[in-house]
Amino acid sequence: MVSFKINDAESNGGRLSWLDFYRGVAIFLVVLVHIGQSFNADVFHYLTAWGQYGVQLFFCISVYTITLTHPAVRGVLDSRSHFSWMCRRIFRILPLYILAAIIFPCLRYLLYVLNLSSTSPPTLFDIGLNFFLLNSFSASAINSVVPGGWSISIEFLVYMLAPVIIFCQRRHIWSSMLVLGFVLSYALFAYTLGVGLRPENNSFFFYWPPLQILVFVIIFYLQNYIVRFFVSDYIKIILFAIFFASTLMFGVVGELNHALAAIFSGVAFAFLIDTKSYVLQWVNSRFFDVFVVVGRLSYAIYIFHFLYVLTTRKLINPDSSLMFFPLLVGCFIFTVPLAILSKVYIETPMIKLGKKISALMCP
Repeated sequence: MVSFKINDAESNGGRLSWLDFYRGVAIFLVVLVHIGQSFNADVFHYLTAWGQYGVQLFFCISVYTITLTHPAVRGVLDSRSHFSWMCRRIFRILPLYILAAIIFPCLRYLLYVLNLSSTSPPTLFDIGLNFFLLNSFSASAINSVVPGGWSISIEFLVYMLAPVIIFCQRRHIWSSMLVLGFVLSYALFAYTLGVGLRPENNSFFFYWPPLQILVFVIIFYLQNYIVRFFVSDYIKIILFAIFFASTLMFGVVGELNHALAAIFSGVAFAFLIDTKSYVLQWVNSRFFDVFVVVGRLSYAIYIFHFLYVLTTRKLINPDSSLMFFPLLVGCFIFTVPLAILSKVYIETPMIKLGKKISALMCP
């Protein structure tokens, strides 16, 4: 069975509970926005739309785990050690994702042939791109096979690029990379405003790798070189508030530039995560434990909650505001048992297999 014991041991394969807490917060935000999209009332747009930036919080957590676990951080930069590290990531992510890339198209095809949906099922080519997590490069494949699959593809691409990013760090050219990142961000902002091609929210050009990988790179250098120099947690909280307010203004509230909003949200969460000792002292212990458990199941919840959302959208009245909270609670009641089953019978066995293969590659 899978253990959900709360502890902070990172050694011997342990987990950092505070990171799992933030994973729980991130998946709650993602579920919140998708439930909110089921309703027509504007109030739900303003109350839940900012939950989409939970994905950037996931990105911050991934950057933190990369810096904790990648062999290049310890000075081991050979390809064999990187592929060994990637092997563990592949067996953690890919099995459940491939299962989802089979289930969702089958459901779409069934609904299509029964005339319950006018959306045609994805092509075999798009499904194949998802099998290799390359769907973020294709406008037709990015989310059509596995809903929300864009973020999994982006994360996988960043894992592939991890040694390059860390190499730049160890060679002390981080400053030029950071400057380049902000220059590119500014150029993107100026370009989109100047020619009127601002990416629409949740569009292909919002999801595409050049923007979202740039978010990852900026988060990496912020966490490793900038955030640590702000000694006071109070200053970090203030900076988080400033950048998150900017995120809302440029993003889902002001809608000035969604590309810049994605970058600002990553910067905001980079400051938030580094204030863990300050923030978590204000969190009720029982509340903390619940989010830790949810965080440890967050990957499967992310995959399975789309089944719930897509089904309930066809069953509820979008003008019935009273259904919002029951649907939100019901989503976790539906997905948590499925996530536990996935953890026990898919994720944990595959992770163990990945570790065994990894050990053979790099004994």
